[in-house]
Parts: sequence; C-alpha cells; structure tokens
Amino acid sequence: NKGLIYVCITIGCLLVSYFPGGMSRYATAVLYGGLLLTTFDNLRKNRLFILMLLLGFLVVFPFLNSFRHTSFNDVDKGVALMRTLQHLPDTWKAGDYDAYSMLTLTLEHTIDYGITWGKQLLGVILFWVPRTIWVTKPIGTGAFVSTQKGWLFTNLSAPLPAEAIINVGKIGMLLWAFGVGWFIAKLDRLYWNRIDTSGRSKQPFELLYPVLIMFFFFMNRGDLLSSTAYMMAYIAIWWVLCRCCKNVSI
Repeated sequence: NKGLIYVCITIGCLLVSYFPGGMSRYATAVLYGGLLLTTFDNLRKNRLFILMLLLGFLVVFPFLNSFRHTSFNDVDKGVALMRTLQHLPDTWKAGDYDAYSMLTLTLEHTIDYGITWGKQLLGVILFWVPRTIWVTKPIGTGAFVSTQKGWLFTNLSAPLPAEAIINVGKIGMLLWAFGVGWFIAKLDRLYWNRIDTSGRSKQPFELLYPVLIMFFFFMNRGDLLSSTAYMMAYIAIWWVLCRCCKNVSI
C-alpha cells in the first residue's frame, strides 16, 4: 500500500490519455488487462483471469465497438450495453468466425499461388524497415490474401496457423507450432521462476510479462505483422525504462 497516492495519480493520467472508449480494443486489453494482472495476485493464481477474459471477449469488447466510429459522448451507453447483451446469444450461434474464415482462405490461397517460403515471416522480423527503402516489403497476411482475391476490404486478421501455412505450408506448420509452444513455455517458466511470491519486490520481467500475455491473444487472432510491431514498441519502452531505472528499487 506504499505510494498508493502515486498509483491513483498514474491511473488518473492513464484514463485521461488512453480512455478505453477512445482507442482500439487490443490497446485497451494490453494496457488495462496488463495493469490488472500486474496489480492483483488473484488474477494470476486462479480461474478469475479466465472469467475476466470471457467477460471481456463477450461483453466488454462488443460494447467498446459502439465507440469505434462514433464519439464517446454521442453514444447512448445504456442502449449500447443492452444491445450487446441482447446479441450475446448470436455470438455463440454465429457460423462465421473471423479466424476460421481466414484460415480457410489462406489454405485456398496456398493452393492457387503456393506458399511464400518465409517471405511473410521476413516482413514480420524486419517490420522496422521503412517501405520507402524496401519497396516490396510484405504487408500483413490477412491484407495480402484478401488483396490477391481482389477484395476491396482488406483489413482482415490472420491467425497463427494461417501465418504458418502461408510461410512454410501444412507440414511446416507442425514445426511452427512446436517452436511457438517451446518459446511461450520458456517465457512462462522465466516469469514464474523469478516472481517474488511475497509481493515485496518486482522484477523487471514481471512488469512486462502480463502485457505479453495480452498481446499473445492479439497474435492468435493476427495478423502477426501488426501485432509484432505494436508489441515491440512496448518492449522497447520497457527496456529503456529498465536501463534508466536499474538503480531504482521497484
């Protein structure tokens, strides 16, 4: 409870600068979800986190959709919430899920055009290279597949299995899955082996990992290019702060 006043001031600044109704859903999940995971031990140690995610995906995020193209003050919050709850059964009964649809579209793309042999993944790794220098730099996989089909709307996702298929094919997807699983498990062990269960201190990685968890859900939906670029911005700021504040007790 030390420094509680500073925590309240920081949260107040966060609400003013990054109000949940005024930014994208992934950013809301990363900022506020990561903050909740960092602050409350119970969210990390029991099923409450699962319930929080279900509530977020089924109620909170659909509710925030009301503010994507309309000013916060111009939306009737009560009506928007009631509409979200009324359409809750439709979420379960809907036959068209974005990730599944994009997976099948990516499979069709590889049948027609073949795989890219890692070119899409290279674009993810070198996301920081400006397109003015790398003119043929790959775009996001969802946009790439929909553009090849001649669609006008190309702001589409691409789940991790789709990223694997378009880069290395169906056989390589097994190695892709193994590599992703191994890397996630390594980060998970790194977090739980270093965490101070007494709550008296915070290791630098403890402050980053909850944010990475929320980004991993974003990555699962895709696409990998945008989620990686956004995530690296957070990692870069975290690294700079750790370097600048390495002598400061957290």
